[in-house]
Amino acid sequence: MPRPNPTTHAGDTSFQVFAAFPRDIGLLIFEHCSPFDLVELAATSVSLRRLINDHSYLWSIAFSNVSRGQCPLPPSCPAIEASGNFSQVAYARWIFQGGPCSHCGQLTSSLPSHFLLRLRACSPRCARILKTSRFLYFDIKHEYDNFSFGKWLPRAIFNTTTYVYNLKSLQTARAEAKAAAIFTRAGTLRGHRPPASCIFVLRNETALVEEYGRRERARPLLEKNAKKLEAWSAKYLQEKKDVIALNIQFLQSVWAKENIKPKRFQDVPKVQQILASFNRDLALITRKVWEDNRSLILAEISALGLGGGKVQCRFCERMISRVGMGDHIVDCHKDQDPDLVVANLKGRLHCKQCPTSKRVFTKEGLEHHRLSQHS
Repeated sequence: MPRPNPTTHAGDTSFQVFAAFPRDIGLLIFEHCSPFDLVELAATSVSLRRLINDHSYLWSIAFSNVSRGQCPLPPSCPAIEASGNFSQVAYARWIFQGGPCSHCGQLTSSLPSHFLLRLRACSPRCARILKTSRFLYFDIKHEYDNFSFGKWLPRAIFNTTTYVYNLKSLQTARAEAKAAAIFTRAGTLRGHRPPASCIFVLRNETALVEEYGRRERARPLLEKNAKKLEAWSAKYLQEKKDVIALNIQFLQSVWAKENIKPKRFQDVPKVQQILASFNRDLALITRKVWEDNRSLILAEISALGLGGGKVQCRFCERMISRVGMGDHIVDCHKDQDPDLVVANLKGRLHCKQCPTSKRVFTKEGLEHHRLSQHS
């Protein structure tokens, strides 16, 4: 990543309009933001991040802005003394931004499937797999109940008597303890390489024991927060379904006047972006939103050629819809690279090591998929 120019202030290149406002006006604007809006603003510049951090009440207001209908306020971020990123920004990003599926690596906007064990699934199939011993350790013999890192690792209860741990977290804890022992004894890790998937801060045994204490005190707070998030997420997802239906209904009524086929929603990137943002924040799309984005949406429709029907495959005489061309290449022309043939993938790529798969990934998602499935 290139280093920023030290002579250039972050605020000079991003959101310049805020510099012209009194601070009170800027804060008033922030009070209308959703939690993820604040996450994005905090990432824009150091000055905005400092402003948000110095006025922590903004997060309470932002959480109230996604309380709609039957959906209550999201649980507040717990105060954790253990090391790690437990900031308000990280908390809101973890809940609302989505991330890679814990199984296949596909990027997904879904909520975590298990808040306490920090697992996220992109599909029902992946959610089922994440409940198996491939990703969970079922401590039937209670061997970790009184073990050093068993006292602080987040754990769920299975069948009322068995504790369940995130297998990756358990492996990382083992690797961290082993590295601390080697580092304490030799003063270096030369000759010892922890697994690449195990990421931790290197400490000596004394410092690690102190950190264990902080983590042990944090576990009840994390467990309590996870229970609240589980209860909140059920109502959030139900309310989100209602918001999605209302937003689709609104766009259908608007698009009918523009003679645009409603079934083409998923093919227009700007519409995807608007729907994803408003649905995530439980906000309704208004006429003003449509008017502000109308010209760009119509330009994208024209550029994507969505007004036409099917096109002829260059490798055979079949007529295939533009949206289905990638799947057709995978099914019928296995010697061809679908990423080179299909232009409308919005920057997503197929995995070359899964030749029969029709799934597409972003570059980051593809890298995560390869690490989890082909390494």
